[in-house]
Amino acid sequence: MLRDAFAFPRNREGATRDLLIGGALVLSAPLVVPALLLVGYLLRVMNAAARGREVPPAFGDWGRLLVDGLAAAVVVVIWGLLPLVVLAGGSVGTAVFVRLLRGPPTAPQVDIAAATTTQLGFVGAVGLALLLMAVVLWLHLPAAVVALATQGRLRAAFQTGALWSIVGTRQYLVGMVLAVLVFVVGTVLATVLTPVLVGFVLLFHVQVSVAYLLGRSVGGAAVTAIQPA
Repeated sequence: MLRDAFAFPRNREGATRDLLIGGALVLSAPLVVPALLLVGYLLRVMNAAARGREVPPAFGDWGRLLVDGLAAAVVVVIWGLLPLVVLAGGSVGTAVFVRLLRGPPTAPQVDIAAATTTQLGFVGAVGLALLLMAVVLWLHLPAAVVALATQGRLRAAFQTGALWSIVGTRQYLVGMVLAVLVFVVGTVLATVLTPVLVGFVLLFHVQVSVAYLLGRSVGGAAVTAIQPA
């Protein structure tokens, strides 16, 4: 899968032109419109990979790319904030519950050491549970983006039952690990080369490879399990 991911951005006639366009978008990504165009293109890559295509999509239909990029941004914000909401809400609830366990300051303090140990154990267990919930929610994010890419509809990114059937598979988890490794290593190498501008083209190449891995890790499940909405 890794070899296919690295080769994918160049598997089309005119790939050099697309790489240069992508590099220019990466260079100008601090601006909103180029960033959305870049994300819109990466959605096309995910769709192609999920459907088993080995030829990368061409740049074109810029208006559609912009709309797709905006939709992806909405999905990323919502799925990205959900774990933070769970962690924040759980932390506040835990703090309030522990405060109630302690009782008012005037209440008699019996076996303070034992009470403190109990409270710490409770806080640790709840904290671990909240962290696991947050990780599970974050794992849904790439699958949700691929669902959006394959279905072309925002609602498809929030079909939690279908998404969970994808997230729980070995193929998805392996693809996630590979995507993270490629992104980290590739970004480091590209950053070193950014002073000579080649790094921006390499960074785009890395992003396309990562998008390919995510699309492949979801595979046909995003096409069959996610119902058109």
